[in-house]
Amino acid sequence: MPATEERIDRLEITLQNFIQSVGIEFNKAYNSNEEFKKEMKEFKNEMKEFKDEMKDFKDEMKEFKDEMKLNIKDLNKKFGEMSRKLGTIVEDLVLPSMPRIIQEKFGFELEEFSINIKFKKEGRNQEFDAVGIYKDFVFLNSTKTTVRESDVLQLKGHIQDFPFWFPTHKGKKIYGILAGFDIPESMIQLCEKEDFLVMGVGGDLMELLNSKNFMPKGSLIS
Repeated sequence: MPATEERIDRLEITLQNFIQSVGIEFNKAYNSNEEFKKEMKEFKNEMKEFKDEMKDFKDEMKEFKDEMKLNIKDLNKKFGEMSRKLGTIVEDLVLPSMPRIIQEKFGFELEEFSINIKFKKEGRNQEFDAVGIYKDFVFLNSTKTTVRESDVLQLKGHIQDFPFWFPTHKGKKIYGILAGFDIPESMIQLCEKEDFLVMGVGGDLMELLNSKNFMPKGSLIS
C-alpha cells in the first residue's frame, strides 16, 4: 500500500505539473495572440492613415494640375495681349515716327511705307514690321518691346534674307532700324556695330537713340 500511495502521489504531482505547464503555455499563446491582435490593429490604423494621406496627396496634385492649366491659359492670354499690343506699337508709334526720322536723318521723304507685311512663299512664312522705300534706298524695321541681342541678330538675318522676299529690290541699299520701348545702352552700341539705326520712345513719339554722329552705311541687296 505505501508503494501504491507513493505512486499515486507522484502521479498527482506529475499531473499537477502537466496542468500547470499547459496553463503557462496557454497563457503564453493567449497573451501572444492578444499582442498580435494589438499589432494588427495598429497596422490597420497606420494603413488607414497612409490611405488618407495618399488621398490628400492626390487631391493636392489635382489642385496643382488645375492651377497649372489655369496659369498656362493665363500666360497664353497675356502672350496674345502682348502680341496685340506689339502690333499697336507698330501702328501707333512706328507708323508716324519712322518716315519723319528718315527724313530728318537722310533728308528725303519715303515714297512707300508699309507695316505688318506678311509673306508665304515656297513653304516659308515671314512678317516684316515696317518697310520704307525711297528710290534705291530700303529701310527695314523690326519692333520689339524690349530689345535684346537675339533681336539684333534676327534683324541682321532678315536683311540677309530680304532678296528672297523682295527680289525686285535687288541692287538697292538697305538699312536696318530697330525700335522698342526698353533698349539698354549695350544694345544701342551693338546696333551701331551692326550698322543699325535705333528708335526709342522720346519727346516726339519715337526718336533716334544712336550716337549723335552715327551714320549707317547700309548694305547692297544682292
